[in-house]
Amino acid sequence: MKKKNLIIILGVVLLLVVLLVILFIINSNKLTDLERIKIEDNSKDVMLFMEEVETSKDIDRFIAYALEYSYNLNDKDILTAKEIKELIQSKFNVELKEDSINDVGVTPYLLDKHIAHDPEEKTYSINKKDLTQAAIAKIPVVKYEISKIKKKGKKYIVTYNKYVVENPYEVLNYYNDMTGKLTDEEKENYTPYDTSDIYNYLTCKGKITSVKEAIDKDNIEKVGKVDKEITVTYIIKDDKLLIDEVK
Repeated sequence: MKKKNLIIILGVVLLLVVLLVILFIINSNKLTDLERIKIEDNSKDVMLFMEEVETSKDIDRFIAYALEYSYNLNDKDILTAKEIKELIQSKFNVELKEDSINDVGVTPYLLDKHIAHDPEEKTYSINKKDLTQAAIAKIPVVKYEISKIKKKGKKYIVTYNKYVVENPYEVLNYYNDMTGKLTDEEKENYTPYDTSDIYNYLTCKGKITSVKEAIDKDNIEKVGKVDKEITVTYIIKDDKLLIDEVK
């Protein structure tokens, strides 16, 4: 009788252990509201120019990413190798060396991006002043929008829809045409989208971020296309949320 009771007790204990393990696994993979908000906020920043490094992790791609980011967000068109290293390592889980960055020089990719190099000063610069309206019209605008977030242990797996607009004028036309398609009743409660920043970009006086901001899931099919899905893995390192992998 005692042996039978012992078996029952051991069975109950084993069941409790299994349940605790299952609960631990579930909780470790459960995304909190705070984590979701942090990832969404971080995405608005780090994914702005993901098109530069989505398909390649060569150093020249990181140089292009850093300069596009710095020019469009900080209005700074010259960066030292040290500044490029610090900017990239604040967003990606990579180790870069200043000498390696400076040794890249001007690759065909950087030349196409209007990026120049001063090896003695160890700086890279991006020149947007020579871009014409005709050239800007041919530069595709890419935006990444979150479609799914999941947590796996200490990693965050985020799926993005990649939006591509081949002709940025389509975005301007979309918003300009909206008012004309509304009824008089709809116009009374409609606040027109301010397209002045988009126009400035198209006329060589603004930044491409104004066009990116105007693209969303509601209008992408009218102005461009959903190109594909990409998956980005984030990790927390040194109290920073960093991109660890893109595929």
